[in-house]
Amino acid sequence: MTQNNLGNAYLQLPIGDRGQNLGRAIACYEAALRVCTEADSPLDWARSQNNLGNAYSELPTGDRGQNLGRAIACYEAALRVYTEADFPLDWAITRANMGIALEAAGRLEEAAACWEQAERGFLAVADTANARKVSEWHREARGKLARPGRRRGRRRS
Repeated sequence: MTQNNLGNAYLQLPIGDRGQNLGRAIACYEAALRVCTEADSPLDWARSQNNLGNAYSELPTGDRGQNLGRAIACYEAALRVYTEADFPLDWAITRANMGIALEAAGRLEEAAACWEQAERGFLAVADTANARKVSEWHREARGKLARPGRRRGRRRS
């Protein structure tokens, strides 16, 4: 948990080199994942997977496509534990994060589907603010898919 929390601190650190901070965050999450396995600590493992996905999604250094691919793989891994039925809020957050990475990777149809699912999860736990946010992203994505000249880019809250 300490490694995961330290990774969160580096992920959110507003000073210093962003790439270095995210590299440190990634190292911390990977250290956490060496201890917290999916079999032994599934919730902690899923949390670290989601956070690792966030770090890769925002990483400004290296190959952008590879970073986004790693982020998406981390979110998919976390979703093996964070199911809609058992952990609707965590499932919704991870789905929303995956949508951001998919949009950045140019996979807008899949991003829109993730945001539609995330909205359902947020509504299931009465998180109307986040439900409205991802609903708007979903509507925007559907509008972009219906017309040429799509714009990319989404920021986490």
